[in-house]
Amino acid sequence: GLLSSLDQVMNATEGGQHASVLLVADPGMGSTSLLAYACDSARRRGWTVAQASAPDGASEISLALVHDLVHSLRTAGDRRAVQNPVAALQVHDDECEVGPASTILRDLVAEASLQRPVLVAIDDLQSADEDSLAVLSLATGRMPGTRSMVVAAARPAAAADPRLATWQRLDLGPLDERDAIILLRQSLGEPLDATQ
Repeated sequence: GLLSSLDQVMNATEGGQHASVLLVADPGMGSTSLLAYACDSARRRGWTVAQASAPDGASEISLALVHDLVHSLRTAGDRRAVQNPVAALQVHDDECEVGPASTILRDLVAEASLQRPVLVAIDDLQSADEDSLAVLSLATGRMPGTRSMVVAAARPAAAADPRLATWQRLDLGPLDERDAIILLRQSLGEPLDATQ
């Protein structure tokens, strides 16, 4: 099932293989629950977990998602990687510095992945601003060789963005019984055991 697919990608990441994964679903199909499963699983494995969401209205604020990701990475991992990344991401004269912002994001992930694997989890990618999507695309394209995994939940229309064409795509449909039980237990706060 889908959980097994995510677990396999996580195993490969622990072995040094970067992965970028899109969880593609219509509203109400469980992409947020699957993203929460990935975060919980990564924490149980001892990974650094950084989370961000692109809420409705975020598309109007340049680099909003990137700012949230950088902040989450700094609070979750090694804060020395970039001394003041938020200041480095400032927008000047209404122009976004996509190249430098992607380098900052990539460097934060790469530095943190030297200590332990890193999961970057993004919810509601369809609401992200264009500049954040460009930064994310550039940064993830330059992460091979890092023990990192970027997982983003997105609607089908957003997942069709050509900048995300190289990402592994997991289309969510009805869950099998095992996956449904695991996600239900997780949502109820019960201990997870993937062998059940």
